[in-house]
Amino acid sequence: MIGIQKTGWVGVDVGTSTVKLAQLTRSKKGLRVTGLAIVPRRVAWPIAELAELNPLSSADEMCAAVSLHPSFRGKQAAATFPMAICGVHTLDRPSGGEIESHQVRGAIEMATQRSAEGLQFDVWDAEPEEENGIAKKLNILTVATRWSDQLFDDLTESGWSCQTIDGLPLSLARAVALVEPADSTVPTAALDWGFAKATLCVVVEGRPVYVRNLKNCGLHRLIDRLVEELGVTREESQRLLQEYGLGGSASSTSSPAGKLVEEIIAEPLARLADEIRRTFSHLQFQRRSILPESLYLFGGGATIRGLAGHLAQDLETKVETWQLGEEQPALLDTPEMPSCLFGPAIALSALAWEKP
Repeated sequence: MIGIQKTGWVGVDVGTSTVKLAQLTRSKKGLRVTGLAIVPRRVAWPIAELAELNPLSSADEMCAAVSLHPSFRGKQAAATFPMAICGVHTLDRPSGGEIESHQVRGAIEMATQRSAEGLQFDVWDAEPEEENGIAKKLNILTVATRWSDQLFDDLTESGWSCQTIDGLPLSLARAVALVEPADSTVPTAALDWGFAKATLCVVVEGRPVYVRNLKNCGLHRLIDRLVEELGVTREESQRLLQEYGLGGSASSTSSPAGKLVEEIIAEPLARLADEIRRTFSHLQFQRRSILPESLYLFGGGATIRGLAGHLAQDLETKVETWQLGEEQPALLDTPEMPSCLFGPAIALSALAWEKP
């Protein structure tokens, strides 16, 4: 390891309700988390109007993380956006070899019937197997330039040098690659169940070959239902989900409170499972080669007690809550700091060692 950078970038996962940061170091023993922070927003971003609003800043949350958690090292950072401000499309590759920017913009405009001016985009192959070295389909992730400019400015104001702004599907794929065997070719699903959106990706060989935002499945639907039914705050609702969640019917000694929480969240949880099942069914008939054999859970929804077991039984698929590794700081994988919340931020930190 002599002469090789040991400290990763600061990974910044910008969400609609929180900003999460993580930093890795590496040695001969492997990767280790040495910096962690999660800063809630005073007020969550308004989900319904978000795409039409002027960019909102995350500088206060980033500066708070630096002040409250001085363990972060270096000035280089990588960040990702919430999917609530992004568009995702799967399109046929235009004829020819290398794809040009104007061709991508034309494809976006054809798919959305809107101008692609003022958009930044990332493009990657949507197929694990390529014909003559060229994939027939492409995934395209878009975000308004004004939002990427705002994120860059926020990082700069917080004292960091922005090395890259990554798409959430790519960060999820990298997080999966961190825990899967390096030579694995088995399709694996990753569900980021965030406050505003639930994003499902299928990862093959470290690439998110399929991406879908599950319709009307944001975690806020569970949280707001608990707020309405029980008269608690959103923060208290999240704690109820972590403490009780789906453990209410696990044993005969389950508490009445646990059973009540499980009953209240039953409908939105069933919707999430139905959307995942529909997605898997579509893949089975249309793209069988990437039908996932297992599912990793990320995001705030992954902290719901008993969720992995519930979905495994419902979907008849292996389901795990994502976890980086066993030999990690005591702070990680506590009820306050579970690995699944920091998967994208950890993957962003590891970008420091990815070959250009």
